[in-house]
Amino acid sequence: MAQGDIVVFNSFKLELGSQFHDLLAAGDVIKLAFTTSSGTTPTATTALPHWGGTGTTNLNAAPAEGGNYTADGHDIVNTWTASGATMKFDGTDLATFDKNASNPSDIRWGIFYNSTDASKRCIAFLDLGAVVDGTAGDLTITFNASGIFTLA
Repeated sequence: MAQGDIVVFNSFKLELGSQFHDLLAAGDVIKLAFTTSSGTTPTATTALPHWGGTGTTNLNAAPAEGGNYTADGHDIVNTWTASGATMKFDGTDLATFDKNASNPSDIRWGIFYNSTDASKRCIAFLDLGAVVDGTAGDLTITFNASGIFTLA
């Protein structure tokens, strides 16, 4: 996988049809949180991923927290729009996380999850490509102009 790839969890696609997620701007609060390389390596087929709620795979077991990073993640001000048969999930870019001696030094994955949902079901993950040392340099998350991800 390349740096910056975003992969949607297979379980999320099923959960959409079961109405567990409301991705409209006024709907559920969607967050992006970071994990360290010592946590579970996410894949599209990760079994019922969640962020510290209830599910099969807890992706919050090794959160990247401290300094500019909060354990529960950062809000994504998101939109969910349709263009023909394609649905687009998009959101505001996250501000640059400035290097800080208190930042985690082992940041590896970004996890998108539904923080409104009691089970904290995960939606997708961001592959940072390699471990990022938040104490040594800045980290900026900028989403593609065509959206975070699309479902067709």
